[in-house]
Amino acid sequence: MIARAVAAACFYSLVAFRVHPSTAASAPDSLAYCQGFVVTRVDITGFKTTKEFVIRREIHTRVGDAFRVETMRRDITRIDNLGIFSSASVTAEATDSMVALTYSVREMPWIIPYPRIRYTEENGWSVGAGVTSVNLFGRAIYATGYFLVGGLDSYALRFTYPWITGDHVSFDLLAADFRRFDPLNDFNEHSRELTPWLGKWIGERGRVAATVSFFQMNSDRDGVTLGPDRQDNFLRAGVRVGYDSRNAWRSPRHGWQNEVLVMGYDGRPFDDPGEWWLAELDLRHFRAIGEKNSCV
Repeated sequence: MIARAVAAACFYSLVAFRVHPSTAASAPDSLAYCQGFVVTRVDITGFKTTKEFVIRREIHTRVGDAFRVETMRRDITRIDNLGIFSSASVTAEATDSMVALTYSVREMPWIIPYPRIRYTEENGWSVGAGVTSVNLFGRAIYATGYFLVGGLDSYALRFTYPWITGDHVSFDLLAADFRRFDPLNDFNEHSRELTPWLGKWIGERGRVAATVSFFQMNSDRDGVTLGPDRQDNFLRAGVRVGYDSRNAWRSPRHGWQNEVLVMGYDGRPFDDPGEWWLAELDLRHFRAIGEKNSCV
């Protein structure tokens, strides 16, 4: 009788793996017995704004494959890395060496307005407002815009489309306008910037992106800008190459996040003097401290 009960539990069971973003990479022991079972169904529930393909392309567990707990664990991590869900869970229904999976998500608000306050010793107080969307058009597009008035008058828009097509072909755009009084150099500055980036993944961990951007600075008096007309215009061309092996993006416990940036500034296309190069090296390593029972 006991043997039959055990056998029945092995051939038909319903188990759930619930994930909070801070523990999204944990592997559930409760699903270990399904290892090697044939996956018969992969469903997704709980999304309303998000397009289904945005979630499904992060799930590498396929119908017809042998079930692997590690693959499912990485599926959840990739879903969490989208940054648009407050939680995710997996329900597995197993019977007779087959398993059906249901990935469930809970969306965060797709748009959030907020007040904005900024203080610096150089510019003093500035106040304004902004609005941010982490899931614009249901495609995990990040967009934010804000304005500030006071010591610094500024208007900015940031738009990031992380996966347009191909292997994470992405587009990022920053457009900004700044007006302020520079007390150190005693002049009123008015600057504009337009910087697009086109990026792509190289494998699972490599990153590459390139830009050609425009920057302009105006002054209300002579002797500040490089050119004699109180205005400097620059084209900026740059490339950045990165390596990202973090186990999770929002709460990393181990891995690297490295980047090399090389950018050149040139004012000659606008008959402005000035030319220089910029190089940056960013090295970050994440390591858990004081965690004795971590599953990641």
